[in-house]
Amino acid sequence: MNEWLGTIKSFAETVQNMGMKPGIRLLGHGTGRDPEICSILGISEYHSIERLRFADDEPVAIERTHYPIEIGLKLAAHDLNEVTIYSVLEFEGIILHSAEQKIIAAMPNNHDAKLLRLSPKTGVLVAKKVSSDPSGRIIEYYFSIFRPDKYALCVRMYRKSG
Repeated sequence: MNEWLGTIKSFAETVQNMGMKPGIRLLGHGTGRDPEICSILGISEYHSIERLRFADDEPVAIERTHYPIEIGLKLAAHDLNEVTIYSVLEFEGIILHSAEQKIIAAMPNNHDAKLLRLSPKTGVLVAKKVSSDPSGRIIEYYFSIFRPDKYALCVRMYRKSG
């Protein structure tokens, strides 16, 4: 599975664009107060959603997304096993305008390795993304772990002439 970076797309859109069937299993959701996440979102409490993502029934990623409480409650009102979060956000009038994403290699913990059907000694790709609305307000902090044997992130580059 290849994802071209440069646009904000849902996991389901990426999987469908590759001709595969996306799938979701909600692992949990609720409020949190982790100081690092609060600092990123600029708030004192947030709503988290954790989902296991599938491509053609194979686990490919674990998504952990964090939102301001009022946005999280709107998302929680929907069946998070069935909907794409970005489509719900758009339905609610919340626009993801821009994002900054960092991708690193890491080792999974035992729990994450088991969910992804990997050995804990197998490295994973970790994507951390902060998304904002058109006014610059932070809407989402996204932390996802991807199987490196099932997922590739691609970048199209251009050289500027002097």
